[in-house]
Amino acid sequence: MTESLMYAFIAVDEPLDKLQMAHVQGLSSWSCDSPMSLVASSADRPFHADPRALMEQYFDLHLALSPWGTREVIVRLPQECLSVPLARRYGVEAWSAGEHTLVVLRTDFAEQTADAPVEVMLDRLASVRTDLMAGDRRALYLAWLASLGRPDHYSIQELQELESEVEPPVPAGLAGLGPGLCSLANVLCVDPRLLRVASSASPDVQSHSQAHQQKLSQWIHQLPDVDKDRLLLQALQGGAEFPERVRRPLPLSRASHRSVADLLRAAAAVARVGAA
Repeated sequence: MTESLMYAFIAVDEPLDKLQMAHVQGLSSWSCDSPMSLVASSADRPFHADPRALMEQYFDLHLALSPWGTREVIVRLPQECLSVPLARRYGVEAWSAGEHTLVVLRTDFAEQTADAPVEVMLDRLASVRTDLMAGDRRALYLAWLASLGRPDHYSIQELQELESEVEPPVPAGLAGLGPGLCSLANVLCVDPRLLRVASSASPDVQSHSQAHQQKLSQWIHQLPDVDKDRLLLQALQGGAEFPERVRRPLPLSRASHRSVADLLRAAAAVARVGAA
């Protein structure tokens, strides 16, 4: 079997028009038969386009699979949903293009073969973009975990060098991933031991939702009556705007003080206990 690079792209917000489809074909040497997607394999013919350039101009979600263990997911979303500095706190590649932020969720440690065609795997990840747009940072944290590889592959010296490095903010809900995030963890080959240990510092989503409702209630209580009437009228008309601090009900990240070395040691210990 010929080893090849596999590519899949999806346009979520706006389908490509005929001129754009022709431009994509000219750049990549692959026929873009659908205004919503592009699937290509280097085993059939070369893929000449830069996936990042295609994402900046046309697509919202991308997955690339390589035969040497690299898997790369690129997500494009509006800048107001995710800032580049916040994304980079999780060690992921991120940049701005026009009105969008693009983030790369990647692993170089994929040891198993793909369990489905690349376009099917990408479809499973569609809700990850929706989660990121809603303020959910679990996808970023999963990508950071994936970058660590396997916890039992570190030498004593390597662990000592990681004593001073601290994990990024831990988002709530790591113990209760939905289908999309589970698919992302699978695509990125996140070590289940690392995820289990990381989840111990992640509060449940329900407690965060209750805290958000309390914050929203307090904010409404402090509003003058004239502002309450205005917001109620706007809500009934479908156009109410709320401040950022109360607009997103999904859990935000909290600070963590665990070192990367501690996280890796704890995950390796989980493996030893399981084998005993």
